[in-house]
Amino acid sequence: MIEDFLAGRSYPPPPPPEPPIVLVAAVITPVEEQERQMKTLERYQKLQALEFQGGSDPLVADRWKEDVENILDLMGMDLFRSRDWQPST
Repeated sequence: MIEDFLAGRSYPPPPPPEPPIVLVAAVITPVEEQERQMKTLERYQKLQALEFQGGSDPLVADRWKEDVENILDLMGMDLFRSRDWQPST
């Protein structure tokens, strides 16, 4: 390549660099977050989820838990991964 330069041969200029990729994070206000949570709750209630009535029978509790998990699956939510459904600390 140096020989080509010294011999006077020219090459086309290199292509321009790619423009940088700019990532923009969405900012969700507390009001928007509250509205989103309310819509999620409304969707959950429309699926006619049963309230847990308590009791000491583990089979009843497991059946209720499975029903809730099925509804959340239908909604596209994962009970243990979604921060919306984590217990408050």
